[in-house]
Formats: sequence, C-alpha cells, structure tokens
Amino acid sequence: MHWNLLRYRKQLNYTQKDMADKLNISTNSYGKKEKGLTLFKENEMIMILKLLLGKNIKTNLEELFL
Repeated sequence: MHWNLLRYRKQLNYTQKDMADKLNISTNSYGKKEKGLTLFKENEMIMILKLLLGKNIKTNLEELFL
C-alpha cells in the first residue's frame, strides 16, 4: 500500500477516479496500483509527482513509492 500517496490524494480531495483520469488509466487499475497489487509505470509516477508538487505538496518519488 502506498500510504503517503493515499494520504496526499485524500488531502487534495481526489478520488481514485480523479487520479485514474489524470493518468489515463482505469479506476480499477489505479486502485490496484495504489494498493500495491500492481506497479506504477515510471511515467505514471512522474505524472503523480508533478501533480502533487503543482499543488504545493512537498514530496519526492521515494516518499511516494518506496
């Protein structure tokens, strides 16, 4: 489970569908990735990081995905 990603998503009041739409993937696929059942692709991780940084959330890839 990517707890920091979940926490930041909720802090922004984003649903899994919102995040999936931003990544152009299905909600089901995003949910599996957020739960750690499947892996995020490198480009998806970078897109999420850019989104969070753009919302003034100070984080990095290691904090989100390791």
